[in-house]
Amino acid sequence: MTEDRSGEQVGRLAKQSALLLSSGVVSYTGAFALSIVLARALGASGFGAWAVGFGLAKTFATLGLMGADWIILRQGS
Repeated sequence: MTEDRSGEQVGRLAKQSALLLSSGVVSYTGAFALSIVLARALGASGFGAWAVGFGLAKTFATLGLMGADWIILRQGS
């Protein structure tokens, strides 16, 4: 019974790992396609401005969250 259950768990782990890997591949492929479409639509200078703005927005969003999750957790409990 233990071997049967461990086989089930290995199958489940393999299925979830494949799902995680495929979602990452789809995400990166979509981001690459979006970059190509934006580069063609905006031109070189427009795409450069968009890339800088997007990079700054992601950086500030990450910096803004630093420690906020712990504070919310501590204050909420």
